[in-house]
Amino acid sequence: MLFVVFKSLLLVSVLSLGCFGTLFFVAAQLPQSEVDALNQIAKTMGAIDWIFDGNACGFTKKPASETDSETNITCTNVNNTPHIMTMDLEANQFSGTVPAQFGKLINLQQLRLSSNRLSGNLPIELAELKNLTQFRINDNNFNGSIPEFIQNWKGLKRLEIQGSGLEGPIPSSISVLKNLEQLRIGDISGTNQAFPELANLTALTRMDLSFNNLTGELPDVPISDNLKFIFLSGNSLSGKIRESILKKGIDVDLSYNNFTWPSSEQPACREALNLNLNLFRSSPVKSYLKLEDSLLTFISLLDRHSFYINCGGQNVKVNGSTFEGDEGNDGGAATYYLNDNASWGFSSTGDFLDDNDEQNRRYIADSNSSVMSELYKNARIAPISLTYFGYCLENGNYLVTLHFAEILFTDDNTYHSLGRRIFDIYVQDKLVEKDFNIEAEASGVLKPFSKLYNVTIANNILEIRFNWAGKGTTAIPRRGVYGPLVSAISVVDPNFKPEKKNIASIVVGVVVGLCTIVLVLGFLCWRYYVRSKSGKQAVKQLSSKSKQGNREFLNEIGMISCLQHPNLVKLYGCCIEGDQLLLVYEYMENNSLARALFGYMAPEYALWGYLTYKADVYSFGVVALEIASGKYNMSYVPDENCACLLDCACRFQQNGKLKELVDPKLGSEYKEEEAERMIKVSLLCTNASPSIRPTMSEVVGMLEGTTDIPDVIPEAGSYSQDLRFKAIRDQRRLMHNQSLEGSQTGHPTLAGFSTSDQDLYEISEESYLRCQIENKNSVSEVQLSTSMPSWAGSSSTSGRDLYGINSSSK
Repeated sequence: MLFVVFKSLLLVSVLSLGCFGTLFFVAAQLPQSEVDALNQIAKTMGAIDWIFDGNACGFTKKPASETDSETNITCTNVNNTPHIMTMDLEANQFSGTVPAQFGKLINLQQLRLSSNRLSGNLPIELAELKNLTQFRINDNNFNGSIPEFIQNWKGLKRLEIQGSGLEGPIPSSISVLKNLEQLRIGDISGTNQAFPELANLTALTRMDLSFNNLTGELPDVPISDNLKFIFLSGNSLSGKIRESILKKGIDVDLSYNNFTWPSSEQPACREALNLNLNLFRSSPVKSYLKLEDSLLTFISLLDRHSFYINCGGQNVKVNGSTFEGDEGNDGGAATYYLNDNASWGFSSTGDFLDDNDEQNRRYIADSNSSVMSELYKNARIAPISLTYFGYCLENGNYLVTLHFAEILFTDDNTYHSLGRRIFDIYVQDKLVEKDFNIEAEASGVLKPFSKLYNVTIANNILEIRFNWAGKGTTAIPRRGVYGPLVSAISVVDPNFKPEKKNIASIVVGVVVGLCTIVLVLGFLCWRYYVRSKSGKQAVKQLSSKSKQGNREFLNEIGMISCLQHPNLVKLYGCCIEGDQLLLVYEYMENNSLARALFGYMAPEYALWGYLTYKADVYSFGVVALEIASGKYNMSYVPDENCACLLDCACRFQQNGKLKELVDPKLGSEYKEEEAERMIKVSLLCTNASPSIRPTMSEVVGMLEGTTDIPDVIPEAGSYSQDLRFKAIRDQRRLMHNQSLEGSQTGHPTLAGFSTSDQDLYEISEESYLRCQIENKNSVSEVQLSTSMPSWAGSSSTSGRDLYGINSSSK
């Protein structure tokens, strides 16, 4: 209570004619009608110490801690008579209604009433102010609708009605204000409304219509060439994103809307030079926040139970937990940031008012105080909206802690102490804090303070949004200081207890995820690559003839985005239109991605397009073998007799030297029995015959030691005829020849990686038919193709079984 009283007394003293204020006199005096109007205005608004006479021009407040004065009243001469031109009454904590006497100041050009406690309706007398160029009434408690009489202010250049308490709709008559340069209307309550008609406002440089319940489509009309900022966050706009608003050098934020997800043909998917476009949650359908249940089931294999963020700072360790910093991204007017090494990011909206810096990209606040701990020295700030999100989280109950410290205001007797930072906090789209004030909550500035919330996560996504609703001061200690500020975020599952997993659960958990990606990649086909200013990107399109659909497409988006692995390409984005599904990845030269996939694919699928449900078992075996040996399957070629790691492993098995495959980096810190068991299971899983491979449930039992591992050892001398390894040798030979010739023709295929007419694998028709017969005898077979592939060779029939396995081994 004493704190509030002190603030009020200090504010009155700053604005009074006492120790902080001075009054400047001019030779000519104001007309008595304007003097009377000033005194009545002061009385109505509660400024009891303000008493004016004919010398009121130049009335200023000059705080002792500031070098620049802040003028409250300025005048202009008309026919050698002074008349009031500007009244700046911002941040005075005035209450009551707006006096009708303002209407008598007909020469008034600027009226600023923001950051007060004014209420009631705007008086109709304001319509007489036909010379107005600026009208600001943010952060008040007005009633009623935005008045139609604003159309009388034909010369208006700046209109601000944010967090004013007024209701919508935005008057259609706003379209006549052709001189408007800055339009900021936000957080108006009331019913939904269509986007206002703004086609005539060709002088606009900034447009902020965030959080106004706007619905329907954006009008497809040209916009001003002067327009630099468009903020439409927090509405319900739908339809296509108009090309007219996507101009070079512009900042556009369309987050939190209902737009149709842009297709590859729409402008939002095209490269736009120097365009900052934020589409975070701009569409409710094709957002990563709306993944299908089947995908989230898979993600649970990789789910996290906690994460920590040092907002605006560096990595810092606190009580054994590392808060990851995001200082590497300063922010901007329309920013979407995703942490490369963790499953979290942020979305930032807005440009700070009156900071005279249109290129401002420093949305991080710094403290010079030596008493602040590392976690609170920096903070991320935003002018309108700031959202932090985490994904790939295990569903359940969490404890979310938000860390704050007000580091831009002071607690002394100076002007710096008069600032008020007010914003709202939403967790999982639920308002948890209305008009949140860090300084008030912490009982002072430079005092760390935390708020705890119990949150239930049901869709593997956590979202925390900080929103400036037009409240608080905007110019203390300097112009542009306002909006949300957060120091750090910690999210933990208090019920989670890390378990010591045995080798089975570790291998199955990691490898199944990687193998699933291999299979999904196989369902989609690579079509072409594109060039951009950042280089080449690979584009993959779902085949229109494939039976796979949106489910597989969303699966791949989710899996790749949630996994971090050096062997996984980066997913840059996607586009969906009708049955056209496109993924954009980092480009890998010389068919390297296709070769990597072939290293993992089951031979019956890679060679003939037959997919069995044992195909994923094969992929599992290859990756499990890589984990045990610490070697990559396709790059490990110790001598000319081995085509790959799997080929070498089969030879080691034949010679009883499986222990030599174990990763030497492990030294002696491993159990030989478990390592040998893992390698044997890997070899069984990678058997060339699908009928011999175990099921995944059998694999788990073998790895856990509850199920015996059958001995299946191929005959010596069969390796040279094993098509798994022969195909790899031929592929290397082909790629070597191509590199020597310097030619790169055609596009790779999963079967042959070449469009050459030459038969790459020399597979006979009889061998192919044998494969069909064997697969049909297996209950696990799922047929994807019934015709003889066009690339099947016509060479002589081999007398040996296709896979080089004799009947005794079966």
